[in-house]
Amino acid sequence: TCALLVGHPLDSIKVHLQTGRGGATPSIRQLYSGIVPPLTTVGAFNALNFMVYDNTRRWLFQRDMRKGNVELSEHRSSSA
Repeated sequence: TCALLVGHPLDSIKVHLQTGRGGATPSIRQLYSGIVPPLTTVGAFNALNFMVYDNTRRWLFQRDMRKGNVELSEHRSSSA
C-alpha cells in the first residue's frame, strides 16, 4: 500500500503530461483521485495472501506432525 500511495500521484502526473494537461499544476486532490479502488483491491489481495499462507503453514505443520517429522515441523514453524 505504501508503494501505491507514492506511485499513484506519480502516475497521475505522468498521465497529465502525456495528455497535454501538464501546464497546470495538479492539486493534491487531483493527484489522488481514483485511488480508492486500487487501495481496496490491494487490501483484499493482501488479506487473501496472508490467509492462504497461514492456512498452508498450518496444514504443513499438522501433516508433518502426523508423519512424525517433528524436527521438520519445528524448522518450518520457526522460519515462519
